[in-house]
Amino acid sequence: MQAYQCTTGYNQSGVSASNATYSWSRMIYSPKLGVSARWTGAPGYTSTACA
Repeated sequence: MQAYQCTTGYNQSGVSASNATYSWSRMIYSPKLGVSARWTGAPGYTSTACA
C-alpha cells in the first residue's frame, strides 16, 4: 500500500494497520497537491486518480 503525491513523486509506503477486510496506509498531508492511493501487492497493481 502506498500514498503517492502526484506532482512531486513523494510517497509513503507500508501498511500501518490491517484486518481481514481493510488495510490502512500511511497518509500525506497535502492541502494543495493531489495524492493517490496505490496498491502494489498481490494479486496486482491498482490506484486511485490524482485529484
